Amino acid sequence: MKDNAIIFSTVIALVLLIVDFLTIRMLFMDISSIILIPMIAALIGWITNFIAIRMLFRPRTPINLGVCTLHGLVPKRQAEIARSIGDVVARDLISHDDITSVLKLPETKGKISSEIEQEIDGFIRGFAEQNPMVGMFLQGEALIKVRSALITQLEERTPRLIEHVITAVEDKVDFQKIVESKVATLELDRLEELINRVASRELRTIELLGGVLGFLVGILQLLVIGI
Repeated sequence: MKDNAIIFSTVIALVLLIVDFLTIRMLFMDISSIILIPMIAALIGWITNFIAIRMLFRPRTPINLGVCTLHGLVPKRQAEIARSIGDVVARDLISHDDITSVLKLPETKGKISSEIEQEIDGFIRGFAEQNPMVGMFLQGEALIKVRSALITQLEERTPRLIEHVITAVEDKVDFQKIVESKVATLELDRLEELINRVASRELRTIELLGGVLGFLVGILQLLVIGI
């Protein structure tokens, strides 16, 4: 414990000596320099990050400067970004299995049965109105039997219809290609708007972080000058 106390006291003493030394040195520095150096460094840091974020989308078309070519990251790699997003969506977000699971849920089957009953009721009413002679026989128990038979037949066929729909979706719908095509052909102004809408807070934080880091670098410069 005694050794730890000695070490701690020594460290504190060294820190105080350094602070006193820097304070004395800074007293001889111009006060405007002490204020301006961190502020200018903060401004440079903020501007740097501000420009870097804007250059994600600009310039829209390549600008050849001789030694290098300026081209916004998103315009330059829009096709690759679209391919990556499509791959992520198809692999991790939505798949044919997801659609199959939804179609086979009891709630979905119940909804389908309800729609079938409504459609049959509408069909019977319309048929009876167009064929009055037939409508005379579709009354009371006869109507109930016909309605029940139609509903039973359609509900028995519903699972096979669902399987046919699933098969058609699997054969014809490629989620990766759909998403990739949408993103690849999306106008850059619209794409920039979407990204800013989703990540505007994070992008502003990056800009401010550039200013904070610049300010800290300015403080470090003052310390170096002071030493």
